[in-house]
Amino acid sequence: MATVDVTLTPVGQAQSIDAVLDVRNLAFSPAGAGPASAARVTLNAGLKDAFGVPGGHVELRVDSARMGDLALANAMLVADGVARNLELQLQAAGDWGRPIAIDGAANLAFDEAGQRIRVDRLRAVSAPCRRN
Repeated sequence: MATVDVTLTPVGQAQSIDAVLDVRNLAFSPAGAGPASAARVTLNAGLKDAFGVPGGHVELRVDSARMGDLALANAMLVADGVARNLELQLQAAGDWGRPIAIDGAANLAFDEAGQRIRVDRLRAVSAPCRRN
């Protein structure tokens, strides 16, 4: 099941877009990989000047996802800023042979020289393997 709600609003010479995507019981098979699934995927976006210099807030959440040996209980990616300079946040928890958790923040910037990634915070925790 999927629901999509998109609102376009003119703001002077610009166009803002507010969008909500909610997909439940998603299942697919990426090329060259095994089947993947997620109980729920949601995307919330609020963009200003969508066709000029887009910027705003985008939040992607994934709940109960699986692909091969990776099982995510939950994951969230948040992007704030303009398309050429984004502040990113990532949190995820799940299991990949053992419990894992990731918490990170970074800045992704594009300019004439190329792209730059500045990692502000990265914490990855994995429970130790059990020994028999």
